[in-house]
Amino acid sequence: MNFFPSASARVVRLILFLVIGLVLKIGVVSAYGRATAPDWVSALVAKPESFNYGPAFTAVLLDEAVIDVSRDGTYTRRVRFMRRILKIDGKEEAKATVGYQADSDRIKSFQAWLVRPSGEVMVYGKKDAIDVAVHTTARELYGDAHAISISAQNDAEVGAVFAYEMVREEKSIQSQEVWSFASNVPVESSAITINLPEGWKADAQIFNHDPVVPIALGRSLTWELRQLSPVRREPLAPEMSSFAPWLAIDIRPPIGAKGVQRRAFASWADISAYYTPKYDEAAKSDAAMKAKADALVEGSADLWERIKRLGRFVQNATYISIVLNSDQGGGMIPQPATKVFQCNYGDCKDKATLLRSLLLTQGIESIPVVLHHGSLLHVRSGWPSPMQFNHVILAIKVDGSVTAPAILEHPVFGRLIIFDPTDPNTTLGWLPAGDCGGFGLFLAGDKGDLVKLPELRREDNRYDRKVSAHLHADGSIDGLIEEACFGAPAASLRDFYRNHSPTDFHKDMERWVGRTLPLARLGQLETVDGFDQASFTLKLGFASGAYGKVMRDSLLVFKPVLVARRNGFVFSKGKRSQQIVIPTYAYSEISTIELPAGYRVDELPPAVELKTAFGTYKSSFRVENDQRLIGERSVELSSAVLPASAYESVRSYYEKIIEAEQTPVVLKRN
Repeated sequence: MNFFPSASARVVRLILFLVIGLVLKIGVVSAYGRATAPDWVSALVAKPESFNYGPAFTAVLLDEAVIDVSRDGTYTRRVRFMRRILKIDGKEEAKATVGYQADSDRIKSFQAWLVRPSGEVMVYGKKDAIDVAVHTTARELYGDAHAISISAQNDAEVGAVFAYEMVREEKSIQSQEVWSFASNVPVESSAITINLPEGWKADAQIFNHDPVVPIALGRSLTWELRQLSPVRREPLAPEMSSFAPWLAIDIRPPIGAKGVQRRAFASWADISAYYTPKYDEAAKSDAAMKAKADALVEGSADLWERIKRLGRFVQNATYISIVLNSDQGGGMIPQPATKVFQCNYGDCKDKATLLRSLLLTQGIESIPVVLHHGSLLHVRSGWPSPMQFNHVILAIKVDGSVTAPAILEHPVFGRLIIFDPTDPNTTLGWLPAGDCGGFGLFLAGDKGDLVKLPELRREDNRYDRKVSAHLHADGSIDGLIEEACFGAPAASLRDFYRNHSPTDFHKDMERWVGRTLPLARLGQLETVDGFDQASFTLKLGFASGAYGKVMRDSLLVFKPVLVARRNGFVFSKGKRSQQIVIPTYAYSEISTIELPAGYRVDELPPAVELKTAFGTYKSSFRVENDQRLIGERSVELSSAVLPASAYESVRSYYEKIIEAEQTPVVLKRN
């Protein structure tokens, strides 16, 4: 008898061994041929809810990441996630999507399971995964961002549990991690574990929560929170990162470690010193760029005019999101300005670098500024990390001849104009609302530091309205609305106008007027885009056949505020848990309503004047020559971040405004 099998037999046995091992590892098929889920899924499926989920459509049973750090700084990240479907609308959440950077990451495995209420298990693997490039273009510039997803939406049902596991290998310079614990649905357990090699350290700080002591087991550290209620953004609340718990982790290699690409930033100046040479290199120009810049500024010796011409050119370049070289800069490295100029498109860091390069050809210096667009509270000054930023703008050096709302006087760099060349709708000299008031990091070598960005004044961020109308005896009304917007309101209206057809714009204006004028019809509609003056104006003719109400054949009742303000808020009663962010804003209106012949004013709304720490409101009405009603109202708000305890005063302020604007005028037949 031969106890040594042939080569072919050994191959067959090896294949069988590998297949059996794989099946045991991932738990795809049971001994009876039925699909099964892994033990970690089965263990949680049977567990009842440990706290009240309320009206949620789904609940997260597990949200877990385990990061194995190798000696060379390569991360192997394993993510496990489980969600229970509580209501029929929750079926849409039975889907897993994970991102990766093609130039620095590798998806090693990705699998999902759906456990039905009956206990039946459905398994989803490679054949069910869809891998797509994100923001990819066929032209020369492209992105390395990809997303791979598995969906069980068509198979999901109420009571089912959807779970997935992903393993990804990552190489990057970033030595920091961010972990968000909370979600917009209930969460049973959210945890992150860091497994460190000998000599490595991990320090963490948690925001918006009491300190959490990690569970230490050998070289492993785990931070976990349980029974997290849903996080829902309240009116005028800041971004979720300002009130929901999240963890900032610094992973540090041993001092002097060789062959480690990961970088630990000890200060904001360290971050600036690392990125500044890369931005300087990208800002180098060529002869073609110099010729274009010369042509754009030809005939103007005025500094401000030259900056405006170059800025407008870059604003008109096409925006495309691009993330390249993630292993070198975490997606923050711009493309060379020469390449962006040639292709005429790029993302925020590319457009800022292009403008910087063009300015340099004219001897005008500028500094890249990285910030978090959309939230003035997002960046935490106590945690130096490039991971806190999502946007790049420019600080352009100017002299005393330049005056504009977005001027910043810096103690080291002098007089600067802060400009966002990515936003094609905001005039140079103003800032988009999402860029105002927060921290920005100046990339200026070892001199770079966090700087508080300018806040626009109320008078630079307003709209003024004039309404002329004629009320008729049958209650119908017609007239003209003239509105001039400045700053952020102008940019917002300009953006909508440019990105919609005339028909859609007309319908939107009709919906706006129809909020207060029932069955409103628009007649004349004119727009004037005063981009250089940061203004956008409207003229709208309107008519409504059922505005005033005739009562007892002797009274005519109507509301004298004909058109709604654009930024009204609805505040419900109850406890507030989040801060209140008051935007800078100003509004004024004068309305003139010609009254129908044969009627006189019997009742007028009382004058109202409200004053708070963050703003004022005024409204008043008077009658001229017995036949003309003149109304004036104004709102002025100053940028403020108020504690949740101030909610009742804010709600009361807005409720009193609504009450004042809903109080009717009563006319009586002579």
